[in-house]
Amino acid sequence: MEKVKELKKAVEELKKPPKKKTPRRKIKPKLKPKPKRGKTVKKVNKKISKTPPAPAPPIVIEKKVVEEKPVPAISGKLKVIIAGVFALIVLVLVFLFIYVEMHIKHQKREAEEFLREKEKREKILQSELFGLKTETERLKAQLEVERRKKYEAAKAMIEQRKETTDEKTYEKISRKIDEIKTAAKPGKTKKKSELKHIPIESLLPEYTEIPTTTEELENLLKIAGPSDRGKIFWALGNKKDIKAVEILSRYLEGAKGNDFREILKSLKKISLRPGIDEAIQNKIQEIFANQRKKGIII
Repeated sequence: MEKVKELKKAVEELKKPPKKKTPRRKIKPKLKPKPKRGKTVKKVNKKISKTPPAPAPPIVIEKKVVEEKPVPAISGKLKVIIAGVFALIVLVLVFLFIYVEMHIKHQKREAEEFLREKEKREKILQSELFGLKTETERLKAQLEVERRKKYEAAKAMIEQRKETTDEKTYEKISRKIDEIKTAAKPGKTKKKSELKHIPIESLLPEYTEIPTTTEELENLLKIAGPSDRGKIFWALGNKKDIKAVEILSRYLEGAKGNDFREILKSLKKISLRPGIDEAIQNKIQEIFANQRKKGIII
């Protein structure tokens, strides 16, 4: 309604005739012309006349009546329907909120149970690992004791056999030397046919069967002390397989003193063995050739 009143006032003001204003004549200042040489200056009076502008046509604004339409009232059924829809939306949102909250609680409870079970399993595994570690250490200690016992038994056996073999070999060689000396004494010269033939095999070193295998002797070498290595090298010299030659050759590279001499004696002993394989013989001769290049007399 206020807008309608404002429009009516604006229309009434526009209907009033505009006031005529008499325009004032503008008088231009007279300019004095500059005198020119040889010419006369004529003064011209011009009359300035201006006609007043025509008045603008009045602006006519049509009246527009704005009628206020009555707002339709909401019926009771529609109100009930809107309220029901709103209540249903609220119920759905509440249900979703409760469902999400319950789901989160369920997931949290499952995660807590999983962590508890994991901690139990870890404790069980730790106890089992500790038991296995203890059992492993016990077995290692037991195996070390058994290996030490076997080592001591093998060392005693090798030492006994070495002493026995060395004594027999010494006696045998001494007996043969005595026979040669007796045969060569003056006054007791014999014919060549009467001289007793001494076979070369009788002067070869004595070979002793070692019940310990080559692999076991190699393991004994790994734990043997400096005073026991020579006996194991001697035992390897009584073997006739290529493995024994390879072990002796490997230890010969860094050997010194008594170990070096014992390894060379064992290799020589294997090379003099009757019926030795040609491959083993070639391997030993190759080792001797390398040592001769270093100036070692074999």
